[in-house]
Amino acid sequence: MFNDLKLRTKIGGGYAIMGFILIIIVLITINQFTQLKEVNNRIMNLRSPTARSSLMMLNGVNHSLAALRGWMILGKDKFKVEREQAWSKEIEPSLQTLREFAADWTNPENIERLKTIESAIGEFKKAQQEIEDIAQRSENVPSIHMLLTEASPQAAILAARITRMIDLEKEQPGTPERKNILGIMADVRGTTGLGLAAIRAYLLSGESGFKDQFNTLWEKNSKRFKDLQQVANLLTPEQKKAFNSFKQARELFVPLPPKMFHSRQSEDWNRANYWLGTKAAPRGAKVVKELNAMADDQKKLMLEDEATVQKMNALFNRFMWILLFVGMTACLILGFIITNAITKPINKVVDFASQISLGDLSSFLDIKSGGEVGKMAAALNLMSENLKQNQTQMIENAKNVRIRVKVQNEILSMVKESSSGVADNSKHFSESTATLSKLLSAQSQIIEGISEQIEEVAVSSNNNAEHASKAISISEKAAEVAGTGNEQMRNLITAMASITDSSRKISRILEVLEDISGQTNLLALNATIEAARAGDAGKGFAVVAQEVKELANRSSESVKETSALLE
Repeated sequence: MFNDLKLRTKIGGGYAIMGFILIIIVLITINQFTQLKEVNNRIMNLRSPTARSSLMMLNGVNHSLAALRGWMILGKDKFKVEREQAWSKEIEPSLQTLREFAADWTNPENIERLKTIESAIGEFKKAQQEIEDIAQRSENVPSIHMLLTEASPQAAILAARITRMIDLEKEQPGTPERKNILGIMADVRGTTGLGLAAIRAYLLSGESGFKDQFNTLWEKNSKRFKDLQQVANLLTPEQKKAFNSFKQARELFVPLPPKMFHSRQSEDWNRANYWLGTKAAPRGAKVVKELNAMADDQKKLMLEDEATVQKMNALFNRFMWILLFVGMTACLILGFIITNAITKPINKVVDFASQISLGDLSSFLDIKSGGEVGKMAAALNLMSENLKQNQTQMIENAKNVRIRVKVQNEILSMVKESSSGVADNSKHFSESTATLSKLLSAQSQIIEGISEQIEEVAVSSNNNAEHASKAISISEKAAEVAGTGNEQMRNLITAMASITDSSRKISRILEVLEDISGQTNLLALNATIEAARAGDAGKGFAVVAQEVKELANRSSESVKETSALLE
């Protein structure tokens, strides 16, 4: 089936197959490169940005906590600004980036981590805001707030009233009783002031020594207050008025220190710190934990992708070499098959044509193909067969010419003998006969030369010794046949008895010559046709055929002139 294809189909099909192989190689290469590109893009556009955003968010969380602690301790506004920037420039943009990347994450655990982070980050921000709002306010420390809003005002009243009483007592006469009352008042004022200072110290430091100091001072203060109550009847009206106000304030103040101490001893005595430790820090730690886990997972995935990229690069490199080898091998095999399928029959055709050009018509071109080469082989075989037929026909024509030349020579001899026999009867006839004899002799020589040329042309068309030998053998046999005929003709001519018989014979001879001229002319026509069929190889033969034709015409004219002389 492949041999029946046309050359352009074979060549075009070969290029098409090679192009198809190239397309397959290119598609496979593009597929491998696309997979490699996807992994690289995942590393560059997903893994790295996710890890970077996680670290940025982690830094933002730590930054916001540090700024919050600075605000809680120092109360400077720059820490509030820093905390706001940590949220607006680090935490929130990073969170938004993580939300965008979440759609392409390959690990579902990271998606769950992000949900946990989103839930905790809102609570973390809210807790930080609450801490920031309360950190520099008195409400931050309830015991201090109680001290400032409840205990300190009552302590101020106590100090003012006891001082008023002391000042009024100084105006009284210096009796022992008045001096005792002044001493009691001085002790009450001193223990009240020292006790308030011990409360402040304990509330600020939380050291139990200040609490114990207050208890000792307040115990003395209570004892001296009782002593003051016992001598209250000795007080002046103004002093009694101040004493009553002092008493009321003291009654309001007395339950406050235990409350303040209890508040100071509680875990949330400093609300900002307590909320920092119970609200903000745990939520921040939760966020940090999830961020660290996410970052670690992204690093792990990044390392896996990098290992995959390296492996794919190695495989891709090896695969490219394999594709190159397979492609080159396929192209070489395909090229060999197509080239062999095209050149092998063409080489046969070239060799066959070379043999024909050398005159060897014995071979046959055996190519079975439906394409151009097959058609060309069939045409060459047909041409070879036609040349063989032309050669055979030319050799046969040459044989016929030789036979006729020999017959004509015999006739010429008979004419000469007849003309000798009747020479005495008619001088004019003898001259005519001599003329006819000369013409026939010249004609026989020309025809003999033409026949030899025809035979040479026929033999030269196939330079084959065997064929030439056969042609010569056939010519010799024809000569023998002609010799036998000549002998019979001599006997016939010898039997002529009179001039009339001789004349009749001569007339018949002329008719034979006329017939020979006609047949020679027909032979020249056939030779011209055969020369035309032979193409370039028959050009020389065509010239010979033309000469034969002209000789036939001259022979015909000579016969006509001789016939006129005989008449």
